[in-house]
Amino acid sequence: MRSNHWVWGGLVASVWLMGCPSTDGHGGNPEPSSDSGTGPAPFLIKDINETIPQAAMPRQVVTAGGTTFFTATDATSGTELWRTDGTAEGTQLVKDLLPGPLSSSPFSLTDRAGTLFFFAQSILGSHTLWRSDGTPAGTEPVKDSLDPSSGLEQFGERLYFRSNDGHVLWESDGTPEGTRKALTFIGYQSEGSYWETKLNRLAGSVNGTLFLDVQRNTRSGTGSRSARELWLRADDGMTTEAWLILPPSTPSSTSGSDFAVVGDALFYRGLSDDGTIGLWRTDGTRAGTVRVRDVEPVALAAVGGTLFFRVDAGASGGTELWKSDGTEAGTVRVTTFPQSARPSELTAVGGTLFFRLDEGASGGAELWRSDGTEAGTVRVRAFPAGAFPSELTAMGGTLFFRLDEGASSGAEPWKSDGTEVGTVRLKDLEPGTTGSGPSGFEDAGGTLFFTAQTGASGPGVWKSDGTEAGTVLVRAFPWPTGDAFEAASTTPPPSAMLNGTLFFTARDETTGLALWKSDGTEAGTERVLDLSSGASFSSMLATERMLFFTTSIPGIPGTASLWKSDGTETGTAPVDSLAPALMGTSTSWSRVMDGIVVFQSSGRSSGRTELWRTDGTQEGTVLLTSRNLAMQPLASLDGVLLLTAPNSDNALELWRTDGTAEGTFQVKSFSHGARILVHSRRAGDEGLLFIVHDRASGPMLWRTDGTEAGTVLVKGFPMPGSEPTVVGGLMADVDGTVLFVLRGQNFDSVLWRTDGTEAGTVPLKAIWPGAPQQGQGQFTTSGGRLYFWTGTWDFNLWTSDGTEEGTVLLKGFDSGTPTYEPFVVMDGKVFFSASEGEAGRELWSTDGTEAGTRRVKDLAPGVAGSAVVPMSTWKGRLVLRATLPDNPRMPVLWISDGTEAGTVPLRKDDMGRMPYNPYAIFQVGSRLLFRATTPTTGYELWGLELPDPSPEDSSG
Repeated sequence: MRSNHWVWGGLVASVWLMGCPSTDGHGGNPEPSSDSGTGPAPFLIKDINETIPQAAMPRQVVTAGGTTFFTATDATSGTELWRTDGTAEGTQLVKDLLPGPLSSSPFSLTDRAGTLFFFAQSILGSHTLWRSDGTPAGTEPVKDSLDPSSGLEQFGERLYFRSNDGHVLWESDGTPEGTRKALTFIGYQSEGSYWETKLNRLAGSVNGTLFLDVQRNTRSGTGSRSARELWLRADDGMTTEAWLILPPSTPSSTSGSDFAVVGDALFYRGLSDDGTIGLWRTDGTRAGTVRVRDVEPVALAAVGGTLFFRVDAGASGGTELWKSDGTEAGTVRVTTFPQSARPSELTAVGGTLFFRLDEGASGGAELWRSDGTEAGTVRVRAFPAGAFPSELTAMGGTLFFRLDEGASSGAEPWKSDGTEVGTVRLKDLEPGTTGSGPSGFEDAGGTLFFTAQTGASGPGVWKSDGTEAGTVLVRAFPWPTGDAFEAASTTPPPSAMLNGTLFFTARDETTGLALWKSDGTEAGTERVLDLSSGASFSSMLATERMLFFTTSIPGIPGTASLWKSDGTETGTAPVDSLAPALMGTSTSWSRVMDGIVVFQSSGRSSGRTELWRTDGTQEGTVLLTSRNLAMQPLASLDGVLLLTAPNSDNALELWRTDGTAEGTFQVKSFSHGARILVHSRRAGDEGLLFIVHDRASGPMLWRTDGTEAGTVLVKGFPMPGSEPTVVGGLMADVDGTVLFVLRGQNFDSVLWRTDGTEAGTVPLKAIWPGAPQQGQGQFTTSGGRLYFWTGTWDFNLWTSDGTEEGTVLLKGFDSGTPTYEPFVVMDGKVFFSASEGEAGRELWSTDGTEAGTRRVKDLAPGVAGSAVVPMSTWKGRLVLRATLPDNPRMPVLWISDGTEAGTVPLRKDDMGRMPYNPYAIFQVGSRLLFRATTPTTGYELWGLELPDPSPEDSSG
């Protein structure tokens, strides 16, 4: 009798259910424990891309209430909130908001009255507003289910942010009940007209009045119009709409530098009634709103009680630095620079303005300072061409900044006291040409915190007292590396198996995207060939002795070049090098057929399309037909490839090729506008059944053996019309009987059967309600039965053995059922993902009976479900992708023998890592390979070993 457990190296799998959960090692919450770590352990095949991406750096250094906070990534907790007191011991995780390696990715860290507020991703994918005093207990949610598009901004005693669509302004006093929608921006749409208002950004606050930069979009029969308006929101909540008109946005508008608060006035770039742009100021009253000067200000910045700004293409003909005290007489030009030299990053250090001049007289970027007079506006230091100062930050009376010196020494931290001799590198953290890439400078009560990366310590948090000796590493973090693969998507990257070796594409730290191969071991995972920079792979296939793949041609959009490879660098070359006539062509598709590859080439200059074949040799690369037709492969038929192509009269032609020029010819021509919708082989029949549809005749069932005489009409279905009446993609053989679905003009769907004859082509049963769902794997056969879905909102699972009485509805499911996901067959059962009631989307199986259609296991109890996707079978087990019970945003691999007890997730590897977001499974030798990610490795190639199942006698 078969047991519900497996034997793994002498130990029963159920022993793993008794394991204890581990903690993150930093005083945070334990990782997900329910059903976690009970399956086999995965292992990293190879960390292909070992570059450390900038995203791995600690970020967002902010001080609140005497505590310095930042975000950082480590292996056990992902990207979360951390704190530091400037010592290694005092640098620790505040709280793991999404337990385990999945990241909550806190952002917009903001100090409000000594308490830190920030957003973080929630377990359901939306965002939550949090507050923290730096302790786990004092880090608590304020409001969930938010969708912010901007960061938090504090004006007065309140925090503000806007929704992702700009239609809602939120405000918060830091409490759950005080976090609410402050203002909703509305729109209206009717026939021929449309208008909406939405919030661009918060402009500033003066004397309790909040200023809003609002966009108004209108469309009518006379055209479309978009305008910016300045709205006022008083402290009592009263809002005045369209109070002032603003000019169209400029590049500086995106950073909010169209506005600056100086004293009790908001200065802004405004628009007069005559349409001219000028410098304006307002105190929130009509009387206090005046046009200050007829200049077009850019990059407004407050330095003490003085406004500084830039005027591009001023009256002098150059770029001008201006200042203003709020009066016309006190708004004057300070100095003039050449047109191409623009002051940027205007930063106040005490009462002195510092700025970067992007292109000074020296030819490179320069650091300047100004006291508001022409004589006092001087160059502090010029930097070599290519060097670029940024992130200008004041601490005390000193300016700190990042200077990127390019290839000479990379980016390092610098400081300036306003003199040339006092403008020096703070410390060379990474000597050589790489640089440490410092970022996020923050003044924490006289101590400068920032993040940087060195070869010795990796990404880390640093601090400085402004001296070289006092610039030290506070804490280093693990080295998260770059992704060898793109994140999981609905279109997996190309791959193929050749002689037991997996070929795939990946990125590493030296060559970018390249062709790789793996035999399932680290030593056997190596790069085959680096392609041209900017090339991408679009397909990959293999014959018995050769790999073929297509890559884009850099600089020529929409093109592809066919390559061949024997698995070595010297044996990898473009196919067009084998035949001069292929030079300058692009490959639109390729198919394997009996040891050769048939492909279609298109001349990039001539526009001609031709059908070719190749076996990877010069002699075996020949033209099959020069007929200028855009062919598409239809199906393989015992050594023959069938193709379709519209001719110059838009009539559909059926072609065939056996890989020789003599065996490549037209088989049949169908009517104008006809197209083939579905096709299927029938067991015991050497031909192909297919349905052709045209507007005049409706669908028609045909059979072909690849010859003109053997291409015959089986049966016509008189349903003329412009709409397809065959449910595309649904046609399958069930032990010699081919089943397909026709949908009538009243949208009733009928299941038909055919044995390839007119008499044997008959309707089987009306399928109701709704038309069958279309997509991958939606017609699946197992054990002499067909399985398929019907429905539009709610879904029904059907089965048929090819008879009317054997065509039955097995079970109905909720609208959350992913009918686009494939069925997977194992041990005579069909496994699938479905949603029912309060259990959410979980793993189900059926044996073809109503009683045998049941949920295998509730992997993640609750309405959210586990979002399970059956992926493959391997060594008698089902391989699944599903979330863990206490983290519905972290899908991992599960293994199942089809029973509840035998359905378990993988456990962590020997380094405590749990790879998640798995996709693209491959069986290589005795190992299962898959792509997945962890916070420290990025998306890499992982492996899994599983012994053959050994049934355990239930009696012991």
